Amino acid sequence: MVRIRIQKSSIHQFTEQILDEQGKPTGVTKEVLQADVSFPDFPDTPTYSVRIDLPIDKTKILNELKNLALKAKEQYDKDMSIRQTVEDMGYLSFMVEI
Repeated sequence: MVRIRIQKSSIHQFTEQILDEQGKPTGVTKEVLQADVSFPDFPDTPTYSVRIDLPIDKTKILNELKNLALKAKEQYDKDMSIRQTVEDMGYLSFMVEI
């Protein structure tokens, strides 16, 4: 289990163009929900943005958030590893001559 927080004021509904394979507008639009998501259980990770095509339902939102949580956990694990490497090298606090 992982805690997920969505900032209410970050929830927006947008109309956006559907693009073809070459990245050109097709003239067709779709409605999209966008929200900023954070993961309190993974401190010091960025706020993520999720985009979900409308119409939405609870299952669709939950599936997108689960996928995003997996990405956040992978990023957290990588960040913790590299932070430990830098700390082990002694580079969190030091002085250099200039």
